[in-house]
Amino acid sequence: MLEDRRRISYGPGGYRNEGPQRTWYPGGASESFREYTGGEPTGHWVTWWRTGLLRSSYVFDPDRDTLMVWWHANGIVASEGMARMGQRNGPWVYRWEHGAMKSEGSYVGGRRDGLWTFYDEDGEWTQRGRYVGGERVGDWEVRGQR
Repeated sequence: MLEDRRRISYGPGGYRNEGPQRTWYPGGASESFREYTGGEPTGHWVTWWRTGLLRSSYVFDPDRDTLMVWWHANGIVASEGMARMGQRNGPWVYRWEHGAMKSEGSYVGGRRDGLWTFYDEDGEWTQRGRYVGGERVGDWEVRGQR
């Protein structure tokens, strides 16, 4: 079900999204809220799990990095970090469903870049090494291996 959805025609069979858009799950619970200006994402975008708990929250701003947060269905933060116009940029952390650290590192232009560390479900590091432009580079340290 959609409400407040506006689409503007700009050619034969072509449309672009415009204004606020809201969706609901069957049964009426909110699923998402998004905004568009000139066909481009803008403003606050939010999604919810069927239970009503937040699933994601982000503000589209072309002039600055803003905080993007994703939650597990149980309400624990799944990941959070900075992004610009929906693209991860800067430090990020990821968590297991019970809250322990899963991984941490940085992004540049939506790709992993710099030192990254990965953890098991008990929060013990398992691997660490570098990424450049989204690709693993150099020697990686793996827990328990020499």
